[in-house]
Amino acid sequence: MDQIEQVLHHIEQRRQFVLTSHARPDGDAIGSALALAGILRKMGKSAEVILSDSVPVIYKPLPFSNTIIHATHVVLGMAALLVLYAFSRKESLTKNQHAFVEGGACFWHLVDLLWIMLFALLYLMH
Repeated sequence: MDQIEQVLHHIEQRRQFVLTSHARPDGDAIGSALALAGILRKMGKSAEVILSDSVPVIYKPLPFSNTIIHATHVVLGMAALLVLYAFSRKESLTKNQHAFVEGGACFWHLVDLLWIMLFALLYLMH
C-alpha cells in the first residue's frame, strides 16, 4: 500500500479530526487547513481547525475562517471552567466566590448562545 492509500485508509477509519498549522499562520496554512476541513466535513467527518495564533485580518474574509479556534481562548476557557468546577464542589462559598461562579456561568451561557447563532448563520449562508 503506497502512502496516499495509507492516508486515505486512516481517514476512512476515523470520524473526528483536529487540524492545525505553524505559529503566525500565513494564507497557505489557513487556506489549506480550511480546505482540508471542508473536504473532511463533506465526507461526513467532524473536523476542527485550531491555531495557536489568531487569524490575521487579511485572511478573515476566507470562507469559514470565523470557525477557526484560537488555541489560547480554548486553554483559558478550560482553565476558567476548571476553577468554576472546583468552586462548585465546595460546600459553601463566600460572597465573592458566589459572584465569580455566577458570573462565570453567565459568561459561558453567552458564549454558547453566540456559537449557536454563528452556526445557524453559517448554515443559512450555505
